[in-house]
Amino acid sequence: AVNEVSGGLRAAYNLSSAAAAATLKGAGYAANEVANGLKSAYNVSSDAAATLLKGAGYSANAIAGGLKDAYNLSSNAVAGVLKGLGYGINDVGNALGSAFGYSANAISSALKSAGYAADQVGGFLKATGRFTDNVVNGALKGAGYAANEVVNFMKNAFGGKWIPHVDLPYIDIPKPHIDHVDLPYIDIPKPHFDGW
Repeated sequence: AVNEVSGGLRAAYNLSSAAAAATLKGAGYAANEVANGLKSAYNVSSDAAATLLKGAGYSANAIAGGLKDAYNLSSNAVAGVLKGLGYGINDVGNALGSAFGYSANAISSALKSAGYAADQVGGFLKATGRFTDNVVNGALKGAGYAANEVVNFMKNAFGGKWIPHVDLPYIDIPKPHIDHVDLPYIDIPKPHFDGW
């Protein structure tokens, strides 16, 4: 239905793609429907559709769902598009969770592919309150962040057990002991008094 409406807006009213997106939003169409209409009637790319959806006032969550539905974009691709539109990590991360499911591994991999640093991704995952420290640690490692980046984030964000320590091997060091000591003989005269 929205594809026909989009086509009609273009053919009958010669509306631009931006005007069509705004009109369709005003008519109550969801972002995924508008994205499909823009793709069908205006043959716009996914990046262009995302820009048009943002311009029409759709949220990052709605845009992510629209790009996934209309263009079959992966979470990595959606993360890159949303970041390119100027959305911050919280908006991008939440949009990924909304469109693709709240998986720490999937979200962290997509955010890393979009160029976010380990401390940014870890901070987002922690702030959601959805993931334990062990899950955040595993997700950051699974996304391919360097071990030192993960360790630094974990100790700064979670402290406690995440502060690195070194397990030294047990070494039995013998204690010195003395079985017998030969001391030199010293003759010490006993005091005596003459005249008693």
